[in-house]
Amino acid sequence: NWEKTLNIATRILTIPVALVMQAKQQELTIIVKNEVTNTNILQNKLTLKEGHYLNNTVLQNKIFQSIVEEDFRGLLKGMKSYAGFPLIWNDESVFGLVCFLDTKKRKYTIDEIDYLKQVKGIIERDLTIIDQQEIINNQSRKNKKIQEELEEANEELRLGLERKYSEI
Repeated sequence: NWEKTLNIATRILTIPVALVMQAKQQELTIIVKNEVTNTNILQNKLTLKEGHYLNNTVLQNKIFQSIVEEDFRGLLKGMKSYAGFPLIWNDESVFGLVCFLDTKKRKYTIDEIDYLKQVKGIIERDLTIIDQQEIINNQSRKNKKIQEELEEANEELRLGLERKYSEI
């Protein structure tokens, strides 16, 4: 449960906002947020623009931390610091990012960054499970189709043999 993981992270770090955002076609959508997040300060979608701090995290596939002098360009009102981590599928494509925001200027310590990397790892392991489940489901659908085709071929064979033996 990603929400529970984000809730724990915000309590440990005493920060107000933690988000999992999914990237699709130059847009980020919040799909999970910590439960104590004041939803009045959040926008659900954000367009990625070149040079934007989220663009740096997602598209360049790197960890990004910054202290922001201005509001977060419409995503979050009043946020002053950000740490973001790209979330990557097994095939190395970008799923999105997990980010942690604060209303105070802060530089995350090495231990805090290590902890946040662990949160990233938990989410990416879940993405691996989701990916593997999709592979299993696809194979199951293929197997079912093959089974149906075999049953149909067996039925045709049975009917053909019945006709052949009834003629004898």
